[in-house]
Amino acid sequence: MKQNFVRYTVGAAFLALSLLGGVTTVQAEAVSLDMAKFRGAWDAAVSYGRGHIVSQGGASYISLQKKNLNHAPENSPDQWAVLAVAGTNGKDGKDGKDGKDGKDGAKGDTGASFNPLRIAAKRWYGASRTGLTYPVGDGPVAGAFDGSFLWIANHDGASVTKLRPSDGSIQGTYSLDGAKPNDVLFDGGYLWVATDTALVQMNVADGSLLRSVSAGTGPVSLAFDGESVWVASADGAYKVKSADGAVTGPYHAGDKPAGIGFDGTHVWVASGPDSTFTKLTTSGAEAGAIHWAGGNLKSMAFDGESMWVLKSDPEGKLTQVRVGDANTLGNYLVGANPTGVVFDGVHVWACSSEGHTVTKLNLDGSVAASYALDAGTTSPYALVFDGVNVWVLNKDNDTVSKL
Repeated sequence: MKQNFVRYTVGAAFLALSLLGGVTTVQAEAVSLDMAKFRGAWDAAVSYGRGHIVSQGGASYISLQKKNLNHAPENSPDQWAVLAVAGTNGKDGKDGKDGKDGKDGAKGDTGASFNPLRIAAKRWYGASRTGLTYPVGDGPVAGAFDGSFLWIANHDGASVTKLRPSDGSIQGTYSLDGAKPNDVLFDGGYLWVATDTALVQMNVADGSLLRSVSAGTGPVSLAFDGESVWVASADGAYKVKSADGAVTGPYHAGDKPAGIGFDGTHVWVASGPDSTFTKLTTSGAEAGAIHWAGGNLKSMAFDGESMWVLKSDPEGKLTQVRVGDANTLGNYLVGANPTGVVFDGVHVWACSSEGHTVTKLNLDGSVAASYALDAGTTSPYALVFDGVNVWVLNKDNDTVSKL
């Protein structure tokens, strides 16, 4: 390809050039200006020939000598002649248009948080070990907090006890007419009790029974999705509308469901004999299932990102499942045959009736603390959180203990 260039030849007396609007005069022998000889930025290690052109510091220079080595153009007028000097800076151009927003970055780690009720109560200790234990009804197996009072389901006593958390005083014990409760739930307005025969709705103001609805065979566990109460019964999962008690179901969720929970989007059902963890939409459609080998699945707790499921077996495993993709994040030992689990906003707590222990876990599964309870006065079966303290329900001792 032919290269275009401009050639100038000048005499020995002087070199007069007009390039880029500038004029330079150099006393030198005749030299030809050949733009094809441009060699780029000056390099001290390069030997330049006569007529070679380089740039340095914004100016351009032409070599006047042969074997022109290591002579900086700006300081060597005998070796180099100036062709053009850098002009002054032009005016700033107008700002360009804003670019498109970039993609969201990766989610950062969850920051530290504090429960304002615990701050108000100066609750900076892990758990109370002063033996704060209060009598309730016969065989407490489940509990719920309504914002002011604890409600304890007494299975053997076929009753529900209302207890004030500040001092453990009983505000009332309400009969279920012989029906034995297995779980209790507060939906923001009413109390719901799963008994061995039906689902019962109660008034939290006076403990009166408002309605009883049939929700499968032997309801054992409850969850609330913001509109309906979900019931785990031996023959499947049922959905009961809180406003009018209308029942739909059963929805298949493994063999003999034993626990149920809600993650803000989906309902999760844990079945006992076949160790199946089923994910349902709020319309009852199956959205996935996890099958584990061995160990009956029991109760569960949700921490905002993961569901924590108890396996009642000699090893005593608590399994963490990320609800977004149903991946198992870990299995953690929390004592033989654990039966109760609860989330307090910071930690996950689990209790073992056989080991007489309560284990507090960080959300990465590491143990934050482990508390050994008095085997003579406690029999931890379930846990409930009142906004400040975790309570242990001692089924065989007919008491509750505040940690």
